[in-house]
Amino acid sequence: MISASAIFLQYVSPSMGCIMANLMLTAPVSSLREAISRGSLGDLNPTPWAFMTGNCVGWVSYAILKQNLFILFSNAPGLILSFWMNVGAAKLQYKEMCMAHHNDVDRNNSKNDSSTNDDDEEAFEDKVVEKIYVNISYVYSLLTSQERWFLGVIIAWIITLSCVCFTPMPAIRRAEIIGLASNINLIVFYGAPLSTILEVLRTRNSSSIHRRTLVMSLLNAFFWTAYGFAIVDIMVIFPNATGLLLGIFQVCLCVVFSSNMKVDNRKGHQLVQNEDGDGKFSIHDGDIEII
Repeated sequence: MISASAIFLQYVSPSMGCIMANLMLTAPVSSLREAISRGSLGDLNPTPWAFMTGNCVGWVSYAILKQNLFILFSNAPGLILSFWMNVGAAKLQYKEMCMAHHNDVDRNNSKNDSSTNDDDEEAFEDKVVEKIYVNISYVYSLLTSQERWFLGVIIAWIITLSCVCFTPMPAIRRAEIIGLASNINLIVFYGAPLSTILEVLRTRNSSSIHRRTLVMSLLNAFFWTAYGFAIVDIMVIFPNATGLLLGIFQVCLCVVFSSNMKVDNRKGHQLVQNEDGDGKFSIHDGDIEII
């Protein structure tokens, strides 16, 4: 007879892990929809979504090789969703780039209109060359930062999977290599919100760390770590245990640096906005001033 602990570790934990994994991957959807409606990412950090795609590609491949349905259903929906999220973030970044470019063009045109017209042929050629250079630079810069991350992750996985699949080796060895690559990607995905850690420390504002994703990541890492011990699979244990520790560290950042607290480095004041957002207080040397 199977013991209660065995049932929990081998069936309940991976089942809960499937639920938590999908909830974790869908956690930023509402925030992205809000960002799309207002036309700006704001404090939303989309970098983890590129690694989310790579993470799902790796674990879907690993699940197929290991014939593990729990791992498959934990990552297949997220793989599809991640494409939409990366495209959404790229569109918003592209809009911001276009607006910045048009503002620069308008400023340059106003400067040229206010300056004295020079009919000299050499000066005219210089302006044409400069305009061509600006347009070429603009076209090159149309690749947003999100697209660079996304394409980089996809290219890395295409190379990895191609090398593993076309190199003669036992199936178990292929699973180990893909599992190792998935581990690396998963650790980066769990720690990706910490890419803004310097900004968090500088501004004393943790708003760039997505709270819902963080909670789901913690629960997901906990259940998958338990399942990893149950099936004695180091490929499952190591990344999720690491993700659990990274999640705890991010919770500490959120507690220490509340998202509604900012620091004005120029004045040495600490600006705190209350929860209702209807007022700010300036705290300096223990004195509180309503502003």
